[in-house]
Amino acid sequence: MVALSLMTSVLLARFLGPDGRGLLLALTFWPGFLSGIFRLSVNEALVYHAAKVSDEETAVRHRRFATAGFAIQSVIAVLTTLATVLIMQWVLPADRQAHLSTVLWYAAVFTPLSVLDVHFKSVLQGRGDFKALNTVRLCQPVGYVVALLVLVFVNQLNVEAVMIAIVCALSFSLTASWVFAGLNLETPDKGASAELLKSGWVFHKANLVLYAAAEADKLIVLSLMDDTRTGFYAVALAISLVGSGLVVQSLGLVLARQMAGSPTIDTQRAVFLRNFHTAFILLLGLNGLAALITPTLLPILFGSAFGPAVSTAIILLAMGVFLGLRQISDRAMRATHNTRIGITGEALAIAGILLFATTGASLGGLEGLAAGLVLAQLTALVVVIVMVSRTLHFSLFELWPFRRDVIVWLYSIVRDEVVAGWSRLR
Repeated sequence: MVALSLMTSVLLARFLGPDGRGLLLALTFWPGFLSGIFRLSVNEALVYHAAKVSDEETAVRHRRFATAGFAIQSVIAVLTTLATVLIMQWVLPADRQAHLSTVLWYAAVFTPLSVLDVHFKSVLQGRGDFKALNTVRLCQPVGYVVALLVLVFVNQLNVEAVMIAIVCALSFSLTASWVFAGLNLETPDKGASAELLKSGWVFHKANLVLYAAAEADKLIVLSLMDDTRTGFYAVALAISLVGSGLVVQSLGLVLARQMAGSPTIDTQRAVFLRNFHTAFILLLGLNGLAALITPTLLPILFGSAFGPAVSTAIILLAMGVFLGLRQISDRAMRATHNTRIGITGEALAIAGILLFATTGASLGGLEGLAAGLVLAQLTALVVVIVMVSRTLHFSLFELWPFRRDVIVWLYSIVRDEVVAGWSRLR
């Protein structure tokens, strides 16, 4: 998925240029943002309830919650689509109103597809069927790359054609997710529906803040920067989130289920520390290596026109380490139904971004904005870690991963994987 994401970023940058890449971000930002704001977090509630089962009731409980979740998400998809289409004409900046009709059709198609696609993936995650989940998670990036390559081949890769490619790839992903997860058209269970809505609202209060914090930087860029600098930022951000995206998505999928299924604080603490140590080492290694090669690799991959984005990308790689660790911590605690920590972290991140990033952007352009983001994410991470340590009862020293016991444990995992891989090759 990381390789495919990088490939799409390269294709978009090389064939759209800084101006086109910036315009694409401006036109696709609001439908994704508004769908996240309006839809309830029923998908997380589904994973939470499906994970808390005994072996005897697993199949029945999964079917009950999957059926109830599909009914709820179908209603949410319709209402969210209508709300997004109605709001778009008010939130699209005046200098981009000429593209309003393009954004409206995109929002009308993208929104319901994305809501239902997330639902079926949540069904697989709740079951713990990670083999199927990983298969369908690949469908969208694979479909997107194929669609972009076709556009390149026919010499039609432009902003509107890319938006069509996004919708096609999402449709492919939804279809595959539907097939793997299955669809039961039984009458939704009222008890399961009520539980999903109740838990979904608890999660959604945290997610509203999370969405705002995750997208605040883009709001600032789209408000203060022209299409060219927006294009630079899109490329720099894509580079910086490769490592954190890999770590958070890979560990987060398993971590949420493990934490939700942990019956005591002792087991929750063990699961959290083990995953935090792994995330810490992986993020430092991946983003540190990326920072070293970015000055050479970025202009080669994305084109010399994106050379001005190098310094911003390197600064954002530091931000990616802090953001990734905070997201891992947030996912772990939300899986235990503790949303207070995540909300606090996201609220601090928003405040920090609005203060530090906006000030930095005014004083130092994209580099100043990136430095402000680093400071904002670091501040939020420190507060979240202190809160988690008090909740799970461990000392801050235990978070440091470069200790003998942690290194020996990680070495044993790598050794076992290498041996198993070599055996399969033989």
